[in-house]
Amino acid sequence: GNIQFTQNSISGNFGDSTVAGNELYGVIASQDGDWLVNKNIILNNEVNVSNGFFLGVYLDFVLDAEVTQNLVASNFGYSETIGIYSANYSVSYKRDFYHNTVVDRKSTSTSHGSALIYLDDDGDVNVVGNILDGDGRGRIFPAYIASFATLGEISGNSIYLKNYLSQTWALANNTFTNFTGWFNSTLSSKDNYYINTRFVDEKSGDYRSREWKNQNNIKKQSFIISDLYGKKRNAMYCDRGAICDSFNLQILIPFTSWSDSVCSGFEVDELWPVVNHYGDTVEEVNLSYWANNKLNTESFIVKIAPNDTAFLDLGEP
Repeated sequence: GNIQFTQNSISGNFGDSTVAGNELYGVIASQDGDWLVNKNIILNNEVNVSNGFFLGVYLDFVLDAEVTQNLVASNFGYSETIGIYSANYSVSYKRDFYHNTVVDRKSTSTSHGSALIYLDDDGDVNVVGNILDGDGRGRIFPAYIASFATLGEISGNSIYLKNYLSQTWALANNTFTNFTGWFNSTLSSKDNYYINTRFVDEKSGDYRSREWKNQNNIKKQSFIISDLYGKKRNAMYCDRGAICDSFNLQILIPFTSWSDSVCSGFEVDELWPVVNHYGDTVEEVNLSYWANNKLNTESFIVKIAPNDTAFLDLGEP
């Protein structure tokens, strides 16, 4: 795609199916300036020589940076494939990595090296609401977030790996060989998940997640308005990754009578049917409703299989 710079912004570009010799970068910002890298699509690119490498988003000693809502998927470097990489050894600058979807798929050699997100930054680093998914045969750096300074928020990320020969994870100056060690660090929030992403259709480029735990649970940031394709995000809590999915729990409101001249509003049955349109079983549901000038929320621990319906009993508001 054509790179467009507006106030140090690289946004809205589409790089697809490029084949290169030694090295290939999707987005690169180097040496200076504040940068926004936002809503770029980097798909199906390849470096096919034996020592070649691919790098999707590369920040090399820039100042403050926001890397948000980028899709970096199904790219391949013969020697190394890296999704997002950033390095800066100054404590003065901030890095925000929000709502990116990074997918590694094409490596079949045990000598291949992959990284989904590899950060070597000593400033204020926040990694929130990303989907990181990989299936390969070599070594992998899934969420390598190294820093000798105090890390910021590391929360709401969904990670899933298959078949790699070895794994290296990092938080601050600690390294781990699996998700469990990384997750149990005091620097990792407990809403980081190791969970199958269940993309809708990777072959057609549809990287929406149908995993219910990836939806409507990341607190909305003021600088995140819409998703990669312009769909407006939920005003309070939004989906993980670069692409929002539709709300896949359908509520069938059971009206029992219409309003009359005395009461305004409707009377409803206490049992509310909830239909699961996700690709997997829902295990917990939060229902919120407005009644008597108050927002009421009830939580239900209930298993609803795909395409099944559960009846939830709402109490008195």
